[in-house]
Amino acid sequence: MSFLNRKGAIIFTSLVLSAFINGAIFANDSVHAADDDIYILRNGRIIHIAGTDPEELNPGGDVTAIYGADSGVYYIRHDDRGYTAGFYSPSGAEGFEFQLLHLSYTVERFVVSEKIIYTLFRKPADLADQGGSELVRLNPRGGIVDTVDRVRDFGIVRGAVFILRDSEIIYNGTTIPLMLQGDLFVRSVVDDRLVLVGSNDQTEVCDVVDSRNIYQYGPAGSLPVNEEYNLVLEFTDVVSSETRPDPEGSMVFYNIIINGIEEERTDLSPGRVTKRSCLLLDPGRNYLVRMERWELDRSKGRYVRANNIMQPGELDLFIPENRGLKIMIEFTGSGYNISRGVYRGDEK
Repeated sequence: MSFLNRKGAIIFTSLVLSAFINGAIFANDSVHAADDDIYILRNGRIIHIAGTDPEELNPGGDVTAIYGADSGVYYIRHDDRGYTAGFYSPSGAEGFEFQLLHLSYTVERFVVSEKIIYTLFRKPADLADQGGSELVRLNPRGGIVDTVDRVRDFGIVRGAVFILRDSEIIYNGTTIPLMLQGDLFVRSVVDDRLVLVGSNDQTEVCDVVDSRNIYQYGPAGSLPVNEEYNLVLEFTDVVSSETRPDPEGSMVFYNIIINGIEEERTDLSPGRVTKRSCLLLDPGRNYLVRMERWELDRSKGRYVRANNIMQPGELDLFIPENRGLKIMIEFTGSGYNISRGVYRGDEK
């Protein structure tokens, strides 16, 4: 069962979550379950300290992560059968264990919220082509296990789970593209709305509540600002002769329409020649960008707007404060491939 719907929203039936809580994730961490209880994970064993008396808990196997909550400790352990998630409480609350399998996986993140257990598993190298990791959700009340594949990292904001997948954040049905490249991970969640995504020494700040990618910085501070333009659109035809034969070569230009106003027209050139439009827009705002393809109709001797199915359509873009957006639009003869990336202020 998947808890990711077609629009990218994460759906957990009858699930209410608290704000993201930082807890222990890896070995030798310690967590507080109550005022007088401390749990320490050391060398695969759980040490329970109540007052001054330490007690070793041995649920079996090798404990890989713990999380203190609900007057006890949640844990995940590994043995020759795979991974098992469980709960222990010294107060007499009923404990439990559930088998999760994933024998050869490794635990990346372990979080519990409202008695729902979330475990991010990293897949082994021989399964990397199936997605690097997957998020597993366990509801102990019904023993229901759901999974989402290809998740780099995750967290919880305002009672809803967000996932970091590929180069984007998916939250409440909205996809927020990220400018960072490389091995992305969630550094932290701030004020129950700002998600800080890291890659090496770079950090990107996203306001997931407002669906905005707002800022990026590194060791030297924020990126330089290009005062001439902050939105670059590049158009190229990648049409094969079998897909859309045109022995004489097509002559094409694009109209760029911003918030309903025609802003610019690209140069006129053969479709295979890249056409570039550089615009300067006020940062910190959303814009509706519509692009219209116009082609030379040789029989009529004039340029005509291509029919609707040959149009790239409209994009809803947010222009960040200290970076530009670079949108690459490739016409395949039957549709478009559209990708986006960061356009640093010091690039030409």
